[in-house]
Amino acid sequence: MYKTKPKHRKTAVKPALNKLAVRSKAVKKSVADNDNAWKEILDEHYFPKFMAFYFPKTYRIIDFKRPIEFLDKEFQKIGIIGEVGNKRVDKLVKVFLKDGSEKWLLVHVEIQAAVERDFEERLYIYNYRIFDRYHKDVITLVILTDDNKKFRPEKYEVKYPDTQHTFRFGSIKLLDYRPEIAELEKSRNPFAVITLTYLRLMEAKNDNAKKYFWKFTLIKSLYRKGYTKEDVRQLYLGTDAILLRAPGGRRRAV
Repeated sequence: MYKTKPKHRKTAVKPALNKLAVRSKAVKKSVADNDNAWKEILDEHYFPKFMAFYFPKTYRIIDFKRPIEFLDKEFQKIGIIGEVGNKRVDKLVKVFLKDGSEKWLLVHVEIQAAVERDFEERLYIYNYRIFDRYHKDVITLVILTDDNKKFRPEKYEVKYPDTQHTFRFGSIKLLDYRPEIAELEKSRNPFAVITLTYLRLMEAKNDNAKKYFWKFTLIKSLYRKGYTKEDVRQLYLGTDAILLRAPGGRRRAV
């Protein structure tokens, strides 16, 4: 006799997905106006996990037992927006290193889907303007979510016979995680889940059925790994905003 499969997992996850989808409409509307979707999940709770996953070397020198402070208002004082371009730095974070010194982290999440010729110069401008105003060392970190394999900015350089200046910044590209999908699936770090979902949606391109499948899989994996309902809600909304800006995501979001 044919028996139907138990539905307890489906009923636990599907309503959550439906409720979050309603909330995500408001997120999508605001994200379409700028490139700051990562702000949805870069807060005091998730920032250490963000650093541990994407920039482990810098993570290891930060004393996360001491409070961190987000300095978003400082950008307004510097006047970067509008003068340098319509792209904005996502986060400026004050942290303390394990040696006791105070440092400022300039975390820039680049989510445009095209190569920008003066990208390195723009980061250099951000960096020196902050230093010029506050005289604080600024550690610049970049996440590239575009789908151009050749676009790999790493430094801004001025070089002449008697003068030379090189500004290097930390940079990771989500495309580079493709060979590590098995490790991403095992990891409990939320940014491993986000990266994996991002890669899957890039593969899906304009196939909305596949996009929905992978977003549904995201929700299930978070519950399976023991995340609370509030964690799942926040990560879903933030990820939904990020994925809307993925290559191909602007055409039609799921």
